[in-house]
Amino acid sequence: ITPETLTATPILSLLRDAGLHIGGATQTIEAMNADPELASMLQVEPRAAVLHVERRIENDDGEAILVTNAYYRADRYRLSFDMHETGQFMPEFG
Repeated sequence: ITPETLTATPILSLLRDAGLHIGGATQTIEAMNADPELASMLQVEPRAAVLHVERRIENDDGEAILVTNAYYRADRYRLSFDMHETGQFMPEFG
């Protein structure tokens, strides 16, 4: 896999092309305050609000095959959820 492939091809496609089967995924979005190192990388003030997004992709056996952690400036990020009930809607809060 080359850097060009990583930027041009979705990661899930690369995993499938490698013969891995995607069984499911979870994504957690958490608001937090930036420590000095993260603040410097994101070019914000220390303790500024940031969003931490963790995604865990699993195979059919529930084993993690990819875990990503991303941090975003809260002043440049917007979350929007389109929620349509197709079965029983059971939100999870935690």
